[in-house]
Amino acid sequence: MTLEELQQVENQKQTIAAQMRAARQIEQTSMERTAKKSRHYRPPPGPMPTLGQIAKKGGCWVWLTCPSPLCLHRVAAHLTIFVQQLGADISMDRFRAKLWCTMCGRLNCSTYAPSWQGSFEQTEVFPEAQGYYAHLEKLDRSGQLRHIVVDRRSGALRKERLTAAQARNAAKRYNNGTMEGPFAAMHFDQWRMAVAQRQS
Repeated sequence: MTLEELQQVENQKQTIAAQMRAARQIEQTSMERTAKKSRHYRPPPGPMPTLGQIAKKGGCWVWLTCPSPLCLHRVAAHLTIFVQQLGADISMDRFRAKLWCTMCGRLNCSTYAPSWQGSFEQTEVFPEAQGYYAHLEKLDRSGQLRHIVVDRRSGALRKERLTAAQARNAAKRYNNGTMEGPFAAMHFDQWRMAVAQRQS
């Protein structure tokens, strides 16, 4: 093969490579245009509604559900209960962050309202047997709300009327994620006996 023929073959290779690059570029541009057309405009999210705003819409009640997949305990509650305790101006995300499960003590419970299915009118009857107050009364009768969090140094109460799981998780949280620290979870009667021994 002569030098001229080799040059022609090389030129053909370069031409084919350039054509392939151009074809890839056209295909990529076409895909980008298609993707842009298929994108739907999403307006920026508005401000987070407050607890009071949600509670006013039809006297809303919600299911409070534990976030732990191993627990998933839930109770029904009227939001007016928490408006009285926390105030109407607290945002829903801060409200959810304050909720903790009475069974396993996990924080950040989720909320679900039947009335949020496209209408603010209540679509389910409030289940009294699974209600918030009925649940607390059941725990109280069985003696489960007798646990507390105590400051080990002074013996002072930090939090009371908790279940055992809530007390353990609260103490761990107050101790910056460890069980060793100034705060301890214990039963109320155990704390009362310790106070009596200190005073004697």
